Amino acid sequence: SKILILLERSFTMVHLAMPREFTDHPLPRRVRDLLGEENLQDTELYFKSSNSCLRANGFLLSMCSPVLHKMIYGSFSESLTRHVDLYEVDGKAFGKVLDLWCGREDSEDNELWDVLALGSIADRFQISEVVEMLEKVIVDQLSVGVCGDVLASSGGIGMLRLEEAARRLTLDRFEEVAQTPGFGNIDEDALGKLLDDDTLVARREEAVWEALVAWMTADEGALRGRALLPKIRFPLMSAAYLSSKVRQSLPPEHADWVDSFVRAALLAKAGAAG
Repeated sequence: SKILILLERSFTMVHLAMPREFTDHPLPRRVRDLLGEENLQDTELYFKSSNSCLRANGFLLSMCSPVLHKMIYGSFSESLTRHVDLYEVDGKAFGKVLDLWCGREDSEDNELWDVLALGSIADRFQISEVVEMLEKVIVDQLSVGVCGDVLASSGGIGMLRLEEAARRLTLDRFEEVAQTPGFGNIDEDALGKLLDDDTLVARREEAVWEALVAWMTADEGALRGRALLPKIRFPLMSAAYLSSKVRQSLPPEHADWVDSFVRAALLAKAGAAG
């Protein structure tokens, strides 16, 4: 698909590994040595969405994740084997996050979506060391081609440094980012903050308007984003564009959304000329 082709050109598939200072520490090295000891696997993680199970050591899981620590040891159980149900968590991806935390190198090729998915799981379970590593992988490859998709996803997975880097790149190269498929995935609140930012770079306000219209019409079905219209600086547009192009940019049934903005902008320009 067009989106996948764009991502393949913009994001080099990578192998994932924790930093050497982490993997070479004696504790993670010892943890890796003990991973295969079946008699230490006293906890079952049951992934409801995939109907799969992972057996691991409860102490290891507690060291890895404060969230899992509360889930495993938060209630008393007489059973020697602890059982934790996990909803909406991919078992294979969780296992990969756990392996990364233990210092194992992931030899598979990972695309942007893979790294973001792993980051979402690591953030959900507060596995901060893995979040930081994955965030660095994406920041190092951040480009216009993937910026919209990253901005649409990063805030929800706790990668604040990545979110800020994507936001900065979008502001600096707004018109280019607006041409990518991922731009339509940015949520309304995030786009509103971009439009409010005085550091947004665009050749003309007309280009900002056209980018907003493309976003408003990107989602099949009802037009979205009416609340974003006041963020457009209509008086900066040319009178000819205001008179002939702005209303035509929207579907006929919604053209009246911009009437008051166009009238006010034309009056302001007439007053300035007088």
